[in-house]
Amino acid sequence: MNPDYSAFGTVDFAIDERFLSHYSKPDADSEQFWSDWLTAHPAKEPEWQEARRLLEAVTLGLSDYARTYVSEEVEAELLARIQATNRINSQAGRTRTIPFARIVAAASIVIALAAGSFWFLGKSRGSRSPYAEQLARISGAMIERVNDSGTPQTFILPDSSKVTLSPGSRISFPKDYGTHSRPTWLSGRAVFDVTRNPGKPFLVYSGEVVTKVLGTKFEVSAFEHDREVTVSVVSGQVSVYERKEKTSNTTASTHSGVLLVPNQQVVFIRQTGQFNKALVSNPSIIDSGEASFIYDEQPAAKVLDDIARAYGVDIVYSREMLEHCALTADLARETLQEKLDIICRSIDADYEIVEAQIIINSGGCKVN
Repeated sequence: MNPDYSAFGTVDFAIDERFLSHYSKPDADSEQFWSDWLTAHPAKEPEWQEARRLLEAVTLGLSDYARTYVSEEVEAELLARIQATNRINSQAGRTRTIPFARIVAAASIVIALAAGSFWFLGKSRGSRSPYAEQLARISGAMIERVNDSGTPQTFILPDSSKVTLSPGSRISFPKDYGTHSRPTWLSGRAVFDVTRNPGKPFLVYSGEVVTKVLGTKFEVSAFEHDREVTVSVVSGQVSVYERKEKTSNTTASTHSGVLLVPNQQVVFIRQTGQFNKALVSNPSIIDSGEASFIYDEQPAAKVLDDIARAYGVDIVYSREMLEHCALTADLARETLQEKLDIICRSIDADYEIVEAQIIINSGGCKVN
């Protein structure tokens, strides 16, 4: 019986026997199986392809690249399994031919490591990951929770806060967590549902980024091999800033970052240290109040105000330009984007999203 590949990540594919066999000795059956599977699960193709690149890196001895995904022990085990399969093929008189496209893919890994991916080299140099290096600097006993399964797992912290770890993720916190503070260290992706405690802010250290909250629900994605760290907010407020090492010249604690509210996210670019604030991909209604989103010749300004209040977003528009604009529409079942599209088509306007703000551009409506 096949495992549930739809829940697999890059490493899960790489260590899977069927995937590894296909990589080492592809045949008509395996080609057909994976072709059909990827057609049915197109969203998983990036991780599937990344798993192939990981195995190429292991085969070529590119440990710096491989170590951003797996430990030294797992890398050695994968190499042994690949070599064993190749020996069996050789003894059977079969020569494993690497398709040209895979040679190009392997070459691209070498080029990236040698010329362009300084971030990968810097982060993977040495035997310890940034997560492990941060934990090594902490004095006192630590507790770690790891999700080695193929599905998300939820853990309860001592203060009743909930952490749902994605596959391949881990989180650590001090044994005296909650006594004086509530710090955690994350590698991977997790959804946090934090118990409110204004006197003890909840902190998530994820590589270069620190997320600080009092009590809220949010998600942090910070896999060590990713070039970005993403923090998105479901409820409450979150401050996100870059973690800076203290120096002898530092006289005060200063942070450059952003404040996030529900339906907002920030993407931190590790190479440049830049924060890009935006709306989440699919904003949800926070509080619709009395708005039904069903309108009959209602002023466009009222419709936009209802939407701004319901989703907790800033909508910038000119009341003067929309003074004579009215709308008749049922928007109750539409997403935020669909609502905006319908409104703009109805009043001959367009919109853009700039740093989590929705800006309506309108030339005004004609008066009958």
